[in-house]
Amino acid sequence: MREPLAAARARFDAACALGGWSLLYLALGAWWWPSAVVGVALTLTSWRRARSAAAGYADLVESTVDVRRDELIRHFARDPEIGRVQGLDLTERFRKGT
Repeated sequence: MREPLAAARARFDAACALGGWSLLYLALGAWWWPSAVVGVALTLTSWRRARSAAAGYADLVESTVDVRRDELIRHFARDPEIGRVQGLDLTERFRKGT
């Protein structure tokens, strides 16, 4: 489970790094106009890649929680025996669509 999550996060981080470079190119564009063109292109590319990578990462995190829900509940439970109040609290934490 960790490898696909790490790969998805690395894609998102790379898109964010590209966005940082685009800002530097845009700043340089104040003195040299071709840099501004490159900066705009990099900004659009990084925005598109970041949106795609974030959506993929969110889907993987959601799937991981779905698959490992019982382990997560045991991990977050304060006592080995989950009481009604703790069970309701954990249900609220892991509920989908609300």
